[in-house]
Amino acid sequence: MKITNFKMYPLMIAVSAFLALSGCDGTTGISSDTGIVASAPAPETPVPETPVPDAGTSTVTASPASVTADGTATSTITVTVSDASSNPIVDAMVTLSQTGSSTISTVTNVGDGTYTFEVSSTTVETVTYTATADGVSITQTTNVDFTQQTEAECLLSAGGYEAIIIKDTNDNNRTWLDRNLGASEVAAGPYDEAAFGHYYQWGRSADGHQEGTSDTNDTLATTLDGSDTNTDWYGKFILSNRTNLDWVTSTVDNNGSLRANTWSIPYDEVTNPNQVCPCGYIVPTAQDFVDLNLSNPANADIFKIAYTDRRAAEDGSIPLPTDRKLAIFWTTTHDNNDSHYYAMYFGEPGKIWDNGKRGAGVPVRCIKPLP
Repeated sequence: MKITNFKMYPLMIAVSAFLALSGCDGTTGISSDTGIVASAPAPETPVPETPVPDAGTSTVTASPASVTADGTATSTITVTVSDASSNPIVDAMVTLSQTGSSTISTVTNVGDGTYTFEVSSTTVETVTYTATADGVSITQTTNVDFTQQTEAECLLSAGGYEAIIIKDTNDNNRTWLDRNLGASEVAAGPYDEAAFGHYYQWGRSADGHQEGTSDTNDTLATTLDGSDTNTDWYGKFILSNRTNLDWVTSTVDNNGSLRANTWSIPYDEVTNPNQVCPCGYIVPTAQDFVDLNLSNPANADIFKIAYTDRRAAEDGSIPLPTDRKLAIFWTTTHDNNDSHYYAMYFGEPGKIWDNGKRGAGVPVRCIKPLP
């Protein structure tokens, strides 16, 4: 006889329910409490690293590698900034340093990882350039040779001048400029206004006062140093309606020796910046003009005289071209309170005036010193 244990039924029903929920019966178990299932967190977006200039892959080059030391000709220094994988860095902070005295422009960011500087110099020298990018010193350096100009190159850049050679009465071949300082052309005739040139006050630097249209000022200079742009007289023609008609006060170089010396020595940026003649030329002495013998028609034909008068020290006026009957030039010869002109009257031999008032504006024709 089969005996049935009814006490086992509740336990078996519970087990069957558990197995059904767990999927053991071939079905997928489904929980009725779906709200407790959590989703996986989203992956974090990586922050890109800031590119770092690499000292070895970045470069520094110069083009051209040689330029004349005239203060105008330039070489372009190109700094190419790259990371360690040679990828360009387009927003670096780039600086340029040097071993010499050249002028360096501000940096230009080309936008493709290259950065450029323009460099120039008035000093004959070889300059080494070193670059940094974001504080990283680039290993490669570059050199620029600033070379001496030829005399012809110097005269061309100074104003388009050329040299002429005239044999003087002492049988010396003397080299002169072919025109007055500031003249745009060689005189085509005695009243060629383009050949008149500038009007310098005696011994004064070329600060702009020599332009025929420069402003005037009635404050006498208290120094021969013409580099101070903050003075009342800088770049202006100084009126001197006084006894000695000088452009400086009586306490400054009253006998004229300092200014005569300045105009007798070739220009040097540091030691003699007040010389107005370019490229190793100087202002002539009165004797240089006498020895030139411009009363000789052959010499006068080479020299090409333009009949320029003075700019008046009293009011800054300049005679009209049709009123000019003579040509005068400053010399470095001087005595007491006067300096000397060399004068050529129309159709008459030249002479020396010993009463040249230093405040007058007078043309200058430069000569090369004898060796």
